[in-house]
Amino acid sequence: MSSPVEVTCPAGTVIGTSDGSISTFHSIPFAHFPARFDDAEMAPKGELIDAQKANPNTVALTIVAPKRAKDAPVIVHIHGGRFEMGSHEDEASPGKRLAENGVILVRIGYRKKLEGLVPFPDDQPHHFRAVDEVNLGLEWVQQNIESFGGDPTNVTLTGQSAGAAIVLWLMRKDHYRGAFRRAIAMSPAFPHKNFRQRKSSLRIPTTRTWLNRANQKTLERAYQRVRRRYPTDMALGPTPLQPEEMADIPLVISSHDKEFQHPIIGKRLTNKIVLRWVKKVVDNAPGKVWHVKFTKNSRHCDELFPLFDGPLTPWLVDYAKTGDPNLTPETALALPPATAKR
Repeated sequence: MSSPVEVTCPAGTVIGTSDGSISTFHSIPFAHFPARFDDAEMAPKGELIDAQKANPNTVALTIVAPKRAKDAPVIVHIHGGRFEMGSHEDEASPGKRLAENGVILVRIGYRKKLEGLVPFPDDQPHHFRAVDEVNLGLEWVQQNIESFGGDPTNVTLTGQSAGAAIVLWLMRKDHYRGAFRRAIAMSPAFPHKNFRQRKSSLRIPTTRTWLNRANQKTLERAYQRVRRRYPTDMALGPTPLQPEEMADIPLVISSHDKEFQHPIIGKRLTNKIVLRWVKKVVDNAPGKVWHVKFTKNSRHCDELFPLFDGPLTPWLVDYAKTGDPNLTPETALALPPATAKR
């Protein structure tokens, strides 16, 4: 049986729910969007925010926390989904078990597809709205998480697939703002080519003014044209990754021996979309890097449940609390089959 719980913070008064020991605050709006393709701005402060129900179709963040937390370590998680699916309410990364062990989980959403990934000539170099929104969410965490019992100086950033790509992009020196102390990037996936090389496939103008006026059906058809043109790749996304430009931050990066188990092109997809980038990070990132290789029959996404609600959760809790991953530089790990939920 859950009951309302209220937290007052700089963002305003947030009303969530509590089961007595764990509080959940769903779909908190942390950003304001002047227009569909404009850069996001911080949401107004001092608002009354009803966070009792999930609204996964919005760009928002969700918090799961011990009810009486104080100076608790914080994990901020970024969902995957090829930059076209997923939300801040991703069920593959639940926070209850983390909260039971004294850790706060914040899941941040972002704009996807064209709205989040089409760059414009007046953008700063390496700027993508999807990435910028996660940075804005991290800023919201810095300003507000203490009111939820969290320690803003002890934030671990995690992400899987497209979310891991955002993690690595936020570690760039031109993006890093000190909002997290360490990171975990699970199977980071980047497109093989950049937007300029794929722009013609859209067959629509790509100015901010035109796109802001376009209807949703037109935008979706344009995106699907790119999607069909590159069926074995991510259609859009930040690229190319330049690990040598990353800040000196502790990083655990993971991959599967066989990310994609297609009988014909599975190995090619694994190398093209994920493993080539993992190797670049391991070889060239300036900070301390630990590489975890999931072996046997695990595949893309199989690590999420074991990490957030399974046998790897104690490790995640310890890493968030201490900053010590207790790993060798190259660690092989077999996931128990029963925990590799899909």
